[in-house]
Amino acid sequence: MSIPGQAQEAFNHLLDWLKREPWKSRFQQFAEETILELADINELDIEELTVQAETQGWAPLIMRGMTEYFAELLFETDPSNVVDDYLKRRGWKETPLGRQYLEALSTTPARLYQVQGVVE
Repeated sequence: MSIPGQAQEAFNHLLDWLKREPWKSRFQQFAEETILELADINELDIEELTVQAETQGWAPLIMRGMTEYFAELLFETDPSNVVDDYLKRRGWKETPLGRQYLEALSTTPARLYQVQGVVE
């Protein structure tokens, strides 16, 4: 299995972990707040944002970005971080590279970059 494949597999396992409490309700609240903020920034209502995201192919990107950002958040109550909680309980089933990817995901701040120009 390639490194990207191992990272994707580890990410998919983390997505499954998000379906468990307390992460399910925490992520749902986080996602709702994030979508509301995105809609507000773009001066759209939720339905308009959803339609645009789906028709222009952004929906998977938005969900991936939200999940990656959520992975770095620390909550005041235990368990405080989804990646730490997952690795503590299920990390044994990850490959070393998958584990390393998840650890980096939880400690690297999410960033969005925009290409302004290309030098040829």
